Amino acid sequence: AIIGDESRTTAVGFTFRHILSKVKFSFANNYNAENTKLRVENIQITNPHEKADVALKKSSTVWGNWSTTTQNFSLDFGNATADNDNATTADSFNYGEEVESYKQLLLIPADYTSTKLAISFTYTIIVNGVDIKTFTETPTVSINLEPGHAYDFKATIPQSELSSGGT
Repeated sequence: AIIGDESRTTAVGFTFRHILSKVKFSFANNYNAENTKLRVENIQITNPHEKADVALKKSSTVWGNWSTTTQNFSLDFGNATADNDNATTADSFNYGEEVESYKQLLLIPADYTSTKLAISFTYTIIVNGVDIKTFTETPTVSINLEPGHAYDFKATIPQSELSSGGT
């Protein structure tokens, strides 16, 4: 119970604690070649938990009974943009520059240290304005997402990685 007075001059204490985890992605271009840019698109987490139980206590938040009820459930972070101004168009970016996922999404906190959080994105090498080759990456991240924390998953795309694998 919060008690106030009729004159509305008594301060009322309020503590806000977020129970979810906020996630975004950053991509750095480490591909140092003349007239070459990168473009990152279709950023997703492909195996997040869709449902869980939560117990809200005065001093803690306790999650449990995680599940995914929809087959192939994923979270779409959109494309990477330099200034988060356009959800549908990915920005190309030069060597030494960094872009972020258009969306920052809230996830149910869970321990992904054994099952690992599955990520997927595509990046395209652009030379003199022409798309040369597109790669699809599917890394996994071992992490324990905590309630109320914000996470920035950063991928640096160097020349050596661009020349190996991909579709």
